[in-house]
Amino acid sequence: LDIASNDTTDLLKASLTLTEQIFKAHTPLMKAGVIFQNLQDIEHLQKHLLVSYSDQESEKKKRLMQVIDKINCNYGQGSISWAICGVNQQWKMRQESLGPSSTTRIEKIPIVKA
Repeated sequence: LDIASNDTTDLLKASLTLTEQIFKAHTPLMKAGVIFQNLQDIEHLQKHLLVSYSDQESEKKKRLMQVIDKINCNYGQGSISWAICGVNQQWKMRQESLGPSSTTRIEKIPIVKA
């Protein structure tokens, strides 16, 4: 991404572009995962010198993501989703070995003081 983003529309657009690059017709496709690296807090977003960036557009996207998160929180995960993700997925993520949230949520990591 030219500009760091936590916006699902940006991430889906980038992943679709990459998928189109690697897709080959009549070739079996294997599922793959995505690894996010160098994550940054939205408060410390560094802008790109050569890419235009609209604060108004960013605010609209932020509000949209908040509304989607609130709907999914109130009515259950997956109540509202992106059409590109499909509505009748045949597979489910395996979560038997899912670790506790204390290893995946920064606010759950204990603070130790000497």
